[in-house]
Amino acid sequence: MKSDKIQELNKSKTPIVAFDKELEKLQNVVLFPEKLEMANQFIKKYGLPKEYYEQIARQKEEKK
Repeated sequence: MKSDKIQELNKSKTPIVAFDKELEKLQNVVLFPEKLEMANQFIKKYGLPKEYYEQIARQKEEKK
């Protein structure tokens, strides 16, 4: 019985994820402001990978 359920879950295309609803209260809270600032400075100085910009361009083309 249990193995049938496991097999069914393994074949499923939809992931099954359970999360604590209490985490939603942290949705707009910056937990590590120092690290966020460092990351933003790095992106400002070096930019994002070219693959990111290519992906954005592809998405814009698809919307047209």
